[in-house]
Amino acid sequence: MSFPQGLCARRSVLAGAGGVSGGWCRVGLSGCAALVLAAAVLAVVPARPAGGQPAVTLVSNAGQEELAWFDFNGNVAAQSFTTGANSSGYTLTSIGAAVVEQEFGSLSAEEVAAIRAELWSAAASGKPGSKIVDLVVPSNISSPTGIVDFAAPAGTTLAASTDYFFVLYTTDAQANLDIVATGTTDEDPGAADGWSIAHHNYFNEEGEVPSTWSKARDEAMMIRVNGYANPETPAAGGDSGEAMHQRQAAVLPGPVTALELSATAEGVRVSWKAPDTTVTVRRYIVHLRPVDSGQGSGSTKTPKAKKTTVTFKNLEAGRSYKVWVRAVAVGGGKGERVHTTITLPN
Repeated sequence: MSFPQGLCARRSVLAGAGGVSGGWCRVGLSGCAALVLAAAVLAVVPARPAGGQPAVTLVSNAGQEELAWFDFNGNVAAQSFTTGANSSGYTLTSIGAAVVEQEFGSLSAEEVAAIRAELWSAAASGKPGSKIVDLVVPSNISSPTGIVDFAAPAGTTLAASTDYFFVLYTTDAQANLDIVATGTTDEDPGAADGWSIAHHNYFNEEGEVPSTWSKARDEAMMIRVNGYANPETPAAGGDSGEAMHQRQAAVLPGPVTALELSATAEGVRVSWKAPDTTVTVRRYIVHLRPVDSGQGSGSTKTPKAKKTTVTFKNLEAGRSYKVWVRAVAVGGGKGERVHTTITLPN
């Protein structure tokens, strides 16, 4: 699905593959704007924190293909990411977000002052929980923008193998800013071991901090999490925590087995068996898209480890669909994708 530049429209079902309707106002990407954004993204590198280790990109999807720009005015956006298994945790230096000034100019001081960027915990439900810390909004935001880095206060730490949320909103709905989203499940090469970004976001159109959250499947805010792994504490018996982490990182979940697709009255039922592996599986990623569509299209589900069956609805009769399934470990490591296809009866 594409939208002309400058046209504001409600999100609808993605490529006929069972996406959720509703959500932010979206503006399509023009070719030249996408190229400008991509160039700006590639040009940014994390800064070295004063007096600390060099900051690196721990995980990013900012280099992936853009799906759409979302109108930021009056919306609250929350993007989840998962940390790696380093037992001493990590120091967060900044979180970058792909944003674009709507008029390709500079935000006024009043507009910048209205922007809020925050680090949140994750609730047991998987939705945003509560604010941990405010991130620093840069004093100047102009286009071409690319990645805008929101700095973390010194000493901001993240626990190992934990979900967090990057939350972005405005206090008065006056900032002319668009948030850029991607439709792919991939992350950029070079991520730290075990780190990942969820292939969905949460949003609310009430403005400011909401009491309820809605889930937007099949699209993620384009973000980049910067920081570094904290030094490991030697474990008892002379074995270092780093050595233990290296052993854990070397074990990724194996491929799922017995992947089967079947046509139902509702759509396509996908079933599989858990991988034969010693690592603990946390969840699965199941992606379906039409065979004749491009990367970034389709629909994605992320069931918990105990669920090995999902159904995609609202599909087109007579059309061929490709499905892949992969396991995700507790530490964030992702197993090999297992693919298969199905053609629905007319």
